[in-house]
Amino acid sequence: MIGKLCTSFASEALWAHLRSHSSKSILGVSIIFSLSLMGVSSISYATNGYLLHGYGKNKGMGGAGMANPQDALAGASNPAGAVWVGDRIDVTGELFKPNRGYEISAPGKSTFSSGTPGSATVDIRNAGDAFGAINQTYSIDSSKNAMESDIGFLIPSMGFVKQLPHGNAIGLSVYGAGMGTEYDRDDTPDVIANIQGNDVNFTETQGINGTFLDGSTGVDLLLIMANLHFASKVTDDVSIGVGLVGAAQRFKAKGLGMFQMISQGKISNGEGDWAFGVGFNTGVQWNVNDQFSVGASYYSKIKLTHDKYTGLFADEGDFSLAPITNVGMTYKPNRTSALSFDIQWIQYSEIDAPGNKFEQLLREPTAGNPLPISLLGDKDGAGFGFDDSIVYKLGYQFKVKSLPKYTWRVGYAYQDQIIPQSGTLFPMLAPATITEHYTAGLTHDFSKDMEFNVNVLYAPKETVKGEGFSEGVDIWLEEYGLEFGLGYKY
Repeated sequence: MIGKLCTSFASEALWAHLRSHSSKSILGVSIIFSLSLMGVSSISYATNGYLLHGYGKNKGMGGAGMANPQDALAGASNPAGAVWVGDRIDVTGELFKPNRGYEISAPGKSTFSSGTPGSATVDIRNAGDAFGAINQTYSIDSSKNAMESDIGFLIPSMGFVKQLPHGNAIGLSVYGAGMGTEYDRDDTPDVIANIQGNDVNFTETQGINGTFLDGSTGVDLLLIMANLHFASKVTDDVSIGVGLVGAAQRFKAKGLGMFQMISQGKISNGEGDWAFGVGFNTGVQWNVNDQFSVGASYYSKIKLTHDKYTGLFADEGDFSLAPITNVGMTYKPNRTSALSFDIQWIQYSEIDAPGNKFEQLLREPTAGNPLPISLLGDKDGAGFGFDDSIVYKLGYQFKVKSLPKYTWRVGYAYQDQIIPQSGTLFPMLAPATITEHYTAGLTHDFSKDMEFNVNVLYAPKETVKGEGFSEGVDIWLEEYGLEFGLGYKY
């Protein structure tokens, strides 16, 4: 029954629509479908910064395999791959469990002297001492946010590919990413300060506590992307592809009221804000011979601005998607195995909000601006401090004679740490500290038309210990993932 419905939908309704409507209207339908598909979940982390480590079957290979397309989600990595996968539909759902949090400790390098009334002195050398002045040393794990269950988040994705005459193909891939934290105010210790020799509990008297003294604190970023792509064989061995990529991004933050005093714009408290943008991706694949293939692709920057958070993100609420470049190769020593190696370059430095360093908050006073800070939301305001990311992905796929209906996959991916030790304070809200991914996967062929896919992910706990002004603020992240999927060839 499912197969018949999928065939009917693909070959009649959707294909008729693609033939008779403009690309703009198709993209609109794609985004609407994306929202309905992914609106059931809020995504917490996506492993490479706030992006997924891979799509479809290549998730089980550490994200590698852009030069070896195998399913209808291949266009998310390289749109040129659509001509090599046949007519098919793929639907997946991943249970994703991130463990994240922070630890505050007071290094004791700052001085606090109450002295006599009117003569108190404060010399704060690092964030750890600033927190420690009103709280004891403590450690907090992010609790579940509103859309997170006991077993984690549900992350769906889907892909559709239709072969056309003359070596052409059209496809639609829908996928998402994001990041999020939730630090409950009750998990933080009481705010106690010594005033003229007396301990004053501000939590009891003023109701002030939480990560940033404004109650429960956290962020929730949900990114949905719909990639409508076209591919063509320019020779029997070379294909090119281009995709129109629509992005819908929802951001919500709470517990950041204290930042308003050093901000030039809005920082809404707990309000969700949608941003929409359009970009493109393009790629090429060359099957050099029966054993060796190479590929390359590029994602453009996609402009996304959050009007309710113009005073939080640098450049007046701009949290655009960074440009991404991919190159990859696959070697097939025989018909039942493949070794893939990909390199991915994510240019966070091209976007001010993720790329600006937190140290940019501090500046030398000038005659025009006597404050020793750059206001949040300014073009040169503080950001999450992500470095550009270069990700190395290695994956191996094989079959064994005793289980001919099964294909097995293993993979590994590595990237340098993108959060500098000097900037852990702001990324407490989004501790994207992961550097390694270990993956495995399998495909079981039910028939010549239907297959079942499984991918598993483990990203070991990675801690970044703060240095400089961020000393005393350590952040961490650990991830688990289990994905199930169905593929149908029609």
